[in-house]
Amino acid sequence: MEDKNKEFSTQDSFSAYLKTAVRNTKIKYIKKHVKIQEAEIPIEDSAYAEAESGQGDYYRHLEEQASRLCEDFGDVEQLLNLIENERLLAALMKLDDERKRLIFWRIINGMSFEEIAARLHIPMKKAVDTYYNTLKKLRKEMRHG
Repeated sequence: MEDKNKEFSTQDSFSAYLKTAVRNTKIKYIKKHVKIQEAEIPIEDSAYAEAESGQGDYYRHLEEQASRLCEDFGDVEQLLNLIENERLLAALMKLDDERKRLIFWRIINGMSFEEIAARLHIPMKKAVDTYYNTLKKLRKEMRHG
């Protein structure tokens, strides 16, 4: 009889531990997401704040500088130095030069695939295929690090 009580006691202890662990994990998750939501500013609010504070010109200036940074490959390397996410940075650094340019021109500069294909002297289909294959490669690299 005592063995049964000991077994139930151990099971109850583990169940209590598991419930506490799950509860604490949920609390951490909620706190983290609340913190993120508090830090985010809706687009409408940020546009209003820019107009009110006169910082809209400043942000446009920063965007122009970022676009100019990505014009040639040396500047792409400078931009890589600004990336804080270590996994992303490691994955990007493993890419060949053409893929780095393609990713930065498409994502940072917002260039069309036609523009990218013309700059790299490749067919547009190859630019599209290379872009999406590179994204897959980056995702895989970041998952498996």
